[in-house]
Amino acid sequence: VGNYTIMNFVLATTLPDLTPYNTIILQETSFDVSGTIALGAAARTSIKNWLTAGTPTSKHSLISIGADQGYNYSRSGATQQDLEFADTYCKFVYRVDNAPGATSPSVTGITIDAGNTRPLTSAPAGLNFWPDGCTMSAGGTPLYKYQNHSAADTLAAIGNVQSNYVVATIFQDPRYFTGGFGSVLAATIGWVVSNGGLITGVGNNNVVNNLPDNFKLSQNYPNPFNPTTKISFNIPKSGLVTLKIYDMVGKEVATLVNEVKNIGNYEVEFNGSNLSSGTYFYRMESTNFVDTKKMILIK
Repeated sequence: VGNYTIMNFVLATTLPDLTPYNTIILQETSFDVSGTIALGAAARTSIKNWLTAGTPTSKHSLISIGADQGYNYSRSGATQQDLEFADTYCKFVYRVDNAPGATSPSVTGITIDAGNTRPLTSAPAGLNFWPDGCTMSAGGTPLYKYQNHSAADTLAAIGNVQSNYVVATIFQDPRYFTGGFGSVLAATIGWVVSNGGLITGVGNNNVVNNLPDNFKLSQNYPNPFNPTTKISFNIPKSGLVTLKIYDMVGKEVATLVNEVKNIGNYEVEFNGSNLSSGTYFYRMESTNFVDTKKMILIK
């Protein structure tokens, strides 16, 4: 992580002056690892005031991650209950602990990471598995849902876009994701940026690294290849992306991508083991962008 101030916090932590910052990425630790780790009242007030101080031309962005946020800030009887923070700023209402309710749980993208399912482990490193399930307050945006649940039921992540700030809340610990947290973080960052947030210098296992400003389709590597090659492309805003392979006479021989992608840098592998040696073309289309490049398969 570059260009960020990194600090640990406990309940009594007083946050520094937040005025210089455009973005806060908050990672809370669940009860099952370290007891009550949450923002104290003074810290929550600082963040609420900081969010409100954003402007339409310089929005403030909060990405809040952790399995006990609903439990901490929205649950009736919670020591740190703060309905203004939960309902007004983050747009969530706590409903249930261990929301997936399944032995092989997962989350599926709705507004972001659309249609992609990210599996979770119900036995994470540490102790227990207690991701919150929350419903959405009026004006919120459903980002992820749990398996066997709908957008109107217990959501897995909720967003809030206002004229002067953006908030994204994820109700799982990163350690829950069996395939790594990178894809979820990438999708969340892409959504925040597409709604006016300013995020730079964030990297996670090469999933997000210097978010692109322009569309770009790179030359495949290796080229010539046998039988596999990799194709990289950049997406500066969310939208439908198609990436297809054609032979010399223009016949489509493979579809590598045909789905909504969020802002980010991507790489896909093409396997030409079922094709004959020769020259092929790959073509990418998305939001008024079209580009075609040539590649050579030699067996």
